[in-house]
Amino acid sequence: MPKRVIAQDGAQPEKAAKIANSGKFDPVCDLVNLSAHLPESCRAMLSEMAPHCLSTARNERHRYQQAFADVLLKLASDVEAQQEKTIQAAETKVAEVNAEKDSTNSALASAKSNLAAACTQRDSKASDLQKAEQGVVGAKEALESAKAAVASFELERAAIIAKKETIEEMVKGKWEPAMQAHEVPSYNWKKRNALIDTGIQALEVPESLQAALQAALKKKPSNRTSFGEISVDFAQNLINKRIAAVNDEIESANVEASRKAAAVAAAEQTLSDAEASRETAASALETSCENLKAAEDMQTDATQVCEQKRVEATKLLQGLEEQQSSLTAVKEKVRELAVLESGEQDAITEKK
Repeated sequence: MPKRVIAQDGAQPEKAAKIANSGKFDPVCDLVNLSAHLPESCRAMLSEMAPHCLSTARNERHRYQQAFADVLLKLASDVEAQQEKTIQAAETKVAEVNAEKDSTNSALASAKSNLAAACTQRDSKASDLQKAEQGVVGAKEALESAKAAVASFELERAAIIAKKETIEEMVKGKWEPAMQAHEVPSYNWKKRNALIDTGIQALEVPESLQAALQAALKKKPSNRTSFGEISVDFAQNLINKRIAAVNDEIESANVEASRKAAAVAAAEQTLSDAEASRETAASALETSCENLKAAEDMQTDATQVCEQKRVEATKLLQGLEEQQSSLTAVKEKVRELAVLESGEQDAITEKK
């Protein structure tokens, strides 16, 4: 703002105008202009009157000039105090934002830790599901194998049953007629001999006994010799042994069939359990993926908040540094005003 000088009597106005134009009172004008609470017209008046007042030595000022100088000193003191108050508020705000920044950094670190844990959990659940899938595959293979074993064994058991039926048919159709051949009339000896030969061949009697057995079967039981009875008993025992053996096979086959059926039931239960485990693992994986997404979102949000606080803290710190620099300049201007008001600078200048 240009410095204007109001004319006064004597040489003093000329001295004041000369000093005002030298820029000596610029610090005073700057302090006045920093008093934003004053109207612009008032600040302009104070800036114009300051050189006329301060260019007069303190001991030469009349009481209105000294009162004006005191107003300037008070005004400068208020400006300095306001600057200090502003800095204190800025320092408090910086401290608050730094504390918030530390808190958000801590939250970000926690979010990163949670995200890492969620990733580990997701990977673990994915591995569990893979194992469960393998378990289902294995259980299916085991069930198919058990069913195939049952089907294969059923063929074996059917063959044993068929063998028993063959023996029973042989006994009923060939051996029993041979045992009753003695009842055929002697005149029909060809038929009798044919029945006996058919029965002996079907029975597969050892060759050494065939002749004795043929002779014994031609006679009634009461007319048979001891050796003939022995031959017939041997043949009958042979049949009984074969039937007993095949019955034992059938009984063993039934036991084995029950065991294989139980194996199928167990394999079916294992498959059911494996499928249930797979469903549980799939659900757990889905939940872990949701948790991972939530952790990623939380980290993203925490990162954004941290960046916002970092930018805010940087701006506040820059503002604080500017305000501190401004306060330093204000203090220097206040010091210069004090020197001007005391007249010390004039005394120094005159000595020079």
